[in-house]
Amino acid sequence: MKKQLRNIVISFCVVAVLVVGIISFNFFMKPKSTASSSQSSSTSSIAVFKTDSTKVTSLQVKNSKGEYTIRQSGGKFTVDNVSSTLLNQSNLSGAVVAASDVEASQLIEKDSTNLKQYGLDNPAIVLTVTSSGGKSSIIDLGNTTPGGDGSYVKMDGSSDVYMTADTTLSGAFSSAATYYVNTTIASLDSTKLAGLTSITFGGASRSAPIVLNEENSSTSTASTSSGSVPTYEMSSPRNYSLDVDKISTLTTALESLSASSVLSLDVSATNLAKYGLKNPEYTFGFTYNGQKTVIDVGTPYDDSGTPYLPIVVEGMPAIYSIAQSDMSFYNWQMQDMCSTMLFAEYIDTVKSVTVTSGSESYTINFSGSGTNIIGTYGTKKLDTTDLRNFYQDVVAIGFEGQATKPQNGSVYCHVEVDYHDASKAPTKMDFISMDSLKCFWSINGQGDFYVLKQNVDTLIDAARDLSAGKTVTTS
Repeated sequence: MKKQLRNIVISFCVVAVLVVGIISFNFFMKPKSTASSSQSSSTSSIAVFKTDSTKVTSLQVKNSKGEYTIRQSGGKFTVDNVSSTLLNQSNLSGAVVAASDVEASQLIEKDSTNLKQYGLDNPAIVLTVTSSGGKSSIIDLGNTTPGGDGSYVKMDGSSDVYMTADTTLSGAFSSAATYYVNTTIASLDSTKLAGLTSITFGGASRSAPIVLNEENSSTSTASTSSGSVPTYEMSSPRNYSLDVDKISTLTTALESLSASSVLSLDVSATNLAKYGLKNPEYTFGFTYNGQKTVIDVGTPYDDSGTPYLPIVVEGMPAIYSIAQSDMSFYNWQMQDMCSTMLFAEYIDTVKSVTVTSGSESYTINFSGSGTNIIGTYGTKKLDTTDLRNFYQDVVAIGFEGQATKPQNGSVYCHVEVDYHDASKAPTKMDFISMDSLKCFWSINGQGDFYVLKQNVDTLIDAARDLSAGKTVTTS
């Protein structure tokens, strides 16, 4: 028993001595500064290079895309061999600021003897920062770290390797000079769309330019999700009613229309032809606050499953790429922007409607207004509901698509509308047979669309029934 007690006491004393020894060792020994200790502490930043960005006179960038130089003078930035009218000053300022203040999250290796493993023996990006005093500093950027959370960086002339998480260094500086080209194509104020006074669709694919003008006499606007859209009318090549929703789609796109990238700064005839821009199939122009912008659209192409359009803003020395979905209106024809109901006069304005088909002819007279509309056929007073349903069949006729007037087609039905306002010319509509299903629709001698013959038959039946005192049901 005494022996066991003695062994326990001895063991306890040994443990106590060991604990005291460990505490004393940790207390008196200072931590050794190593690269690994820097790696374990990534919360504080390490200054790799820092200078006053306002005193930087030039920033030379070399990467796999080539070489370019950004210059600063009087707070303005330029890029060698790039038109100053194209440049985005904000992007250039950000680039100079980023190159003037390079910070690392950690020191990877001090005095490295194997720069190749970091991609720094032949750096992917080399930045040369020159200040007003003429002093130049060179920053080398190598590979992306295995975890993808940064890039390796060092100063030229040093073998100390750091890791930086600054995406500007590895992102913007890995691009060509076109990265700094402004990609905004249009930026209309949604609250000031009245400044959009005209819109033109042109190009080789259109037989004549389609011109939309803001109605000068109209102060009313159509409510849309993006604000108020002025009322527009087609002035060329025809005078047709427009689809309000389509015009809203168009103006909404113009509020924020930007290119995805810059394809080239070469706008020579040879390069324009390469992208289908020498004699473009489609052009689109608009006048906003007195300034006219014309966009030429080239041959669509696909990139990773997404359709794009090469475009040129006339007067600007750059070929852009824009997502086709952002400029879905580029190939609109008349049928894409017109209201399908080309005739849509208010019933209160109508004095008479005459429907003629073959040997049949019916003239329906209108008087009064609002709820007091009165219709007569000859001396016979007509039922008001039947009268309204008949007129609904007149305005309900809509086109199905574009067509060319048949050379030898006969008039299947003629409709003439006279107005109470004697100064307003009558509207004369001819429905000309194309085949057993379709009629070409001519309004006052002009036409571009076809309608279904069955809808014309509905109108003829309505006129026949109304004049006979029969019930008329609207389609």
